[in-house]
Order: sequence, then structure tokens, then C-alpha cells
Amino acid sequence: MTERLQTIPAAGGDHGGNIEAARRVHRRRSFLDLSINVNPWGPPPAGWLRLLASLPAVRRYPQPYSRDGRAALAAFFRVSADRLALGNGAAELIHSLPEILPARRAVVFEPTFSEYARAFEQRGKPVARLPLTAAFGIDPVPARQILAPGDILFICQPNNPTGRRFPEAALLDLIRLAEARQAWTLVDESFLWFCGALPESSVVRYLDEFPRLLVLNSLTKIGAIPGLRLGLLLAGADIVRSLEAALDPWNVNRLAQALIPAIIEPKFLARTRERLARENRWLAQRLAGVNGLTVYPWEVNYFLAKVGHPDLNGTEFIRRLGERGILVRDCRNFAGLGPDYFRAAVGLRPQNRRLLANLLDILK
Repeated sequence: MTERLQTIPAAGGDHGGNIEAARRVHRRRSFLDLSINVNPWGPPPAGWLRLLASLPAVRRYPQPYSRDGRAALAAFFRVSADRLALGNGAAELIHSLPEILPARRAVVFEPTFSEYARAFEQRGKPVARLPLTAAFGIDPVPARQILAPGDILFICQPNNPTGRRFPEAALLDLIRLAEARQAWTLVDESFLWFCGALPESSVVRYLDEFPRLLVLNSLTKIGAIPGLRLGLLLAGADIVRSLEAALDPWNVNRLAQALIPAIIEPKFLARTRERLARENRWLAQRLAGVNGLTVYPWEVNYFLAKVGHPDLNGTEFIRRLGERGILVRDCRNFAGLGPDYFRAAVGLRPQNRRLLANLLDILK
């Protein structure tokens, strides 16, 4: 059974959400999928109405370069529209960077999102990997030792899979270091919506100060639209022009374009943060009592945990959860983590109760 579990191909190569493969392996139809990190309350209510109203428009091409959505997002982030580009998910934008920047090498702190390194490795460019500390913090010393002109430093803020923000002071020190070394910094804020008010908590406000700073974001997670996908990049106007020249003008579909105003509506964002903070407190208190499980502090819509049961390794634990219809993210392919680590999304209260009940039963 364990061997069958290991044959499940993760969606997108290394990621969760592959329900079809899980059905084949576990021979069941329905799952509680906690392997992907999207808003557990779903898209904004107004978004459904906008989707329905936009359905007839799928007979036409999308608006080139998402002009209206781009203008709405530029106003939200308080930047000019020529400093923002939209993508078919953040991954499309990440994989475009080696084509439009004269970056010679990627530098990543690990464990983190794998697409940063993959984008450069697929194009034959080197990747320098710097380990996070034992507490999953940033040690700036290795970066000071190796960062060189032409590098691009990737920082996931909050980090995936660890679920916490790095202190902004540490982040700014690294951005300043990269700028002084004539290197770029990309800060990925795709999950910042869940723990901080944007744009106030975003490093977007430093774009004028640091010309080599790029800020990546995604509406896919906060808007709960992984089937539509919507990413954005904020940077200098010259970088945005180069990026748009490399992208398909119709890369964002009409349905995703229609959802933008509803997703960035301040009341929806504030309500999501409030509900999630309450659910995180409830869940953290109860996870602390699960035998044989170390749960690391988190502040977003997912948490990282390590199985330390004397009679059960992480691979078998994940298999047993799958047999019970619960999918979590196997973290063995994150650098610095092993087969005993997993990541789980925070769900609705009944879903979290179901997860807890099964954790307690399996790890008793």
C-alpha cells in the first residue's frame, strides 16, 4: 500500500490537489482535500454573480493584457498600471522571469516553493540553495557570502510550506543587500492576504526605493479559484514591459478577469482574515494535544507538522489518512524536510474536526 501511495503524481509535478490520482490509489471517490492552500470559505459571494454574468462572454477573447483588472489592481496596490502585469497563475510569471531578466543564477532559501528553482533549472541556469534555520528563519550570513551581481534572490513571504512570515526588518536587509550587489529580489506574497492587510503590509511600498525589487502575488489562493488561476507581478515599468512582451496577450481568461474586483473587495479580505485567525486559534489549541505530532507555529491558511510517533512513520501516516478520505501534502520533496513532514490546509470547522479526530485515532 505504501508503494502505491508513492506513485501518486502531485498536481503540477510537486504540488497537491491531484484528486484523480488519489482516487485511483485509494479506490474511493470523495476526499477532504487539505493538500492545497486556498481560502476555505471559497470565492467571495459577489464573485459567483460576476462569474454567471460573464459566462456569455466566453465566446469572445479575453481583454488583452487584462486592462480593466490591471487598472483595478494598480489602484488597490497604489501603483501606476505600467508597474503591474497579470499572469495565468503566479507560476506562469515565475517561469517567465528567466526569459526576461538577465539573471545568471537563482538564490533560494529552503524549504520553500519549488517553482522558483525549477524555472531556472529547466533553462539550464544554476540555483544556489541556502538553508533556513532550525526554526525556519532566515540566516542572512550565507546570502552575504554568495550573493553576486546578476543573481535573483527569491523569498516567499509568508513562506510555503512553513506558514509564517519572516520579520520585515530581515526582509529589508536582504533587499538592500541584493540592491547593493546589483542583484534582483523577488518577494512572493501570495499568502500574505491571509495574515496581513494589503497593501499596507506589502513590500510593494518599497518599489520606488529599490529598482531591482519584484513583488509576486496571486489571487488564486485568497479567491479560492485554482481552476481559473490568476497571478500578478509588481515591478519597475521596464520589467513589466519586457514581461508583457513575452506573455500571450490573452493569458488570463475572461472568468478570472471578471472576479478581480470581488476578490480585492476590502470587506471580503478583512472577513477572511478574521475568520481564519479565529479558526487557527481553535485548531492550534487542539493540535497541541495530539500525541506523536509536532506542529510548527503558523499564521496563514495551512500548517507544517512532523510525525514523531515511535511506531509510525510519516509515509504510513499519510497513507492511512488517504485511506480515510483525507489528503494532506507530503513534504518529502521540500529540501530540508523528510518523509515525516506534511502540510495541511486549514478548513472549515467541521473539516478541521474531522482532521483532528483522525489524527487522534491514527496517532493514539
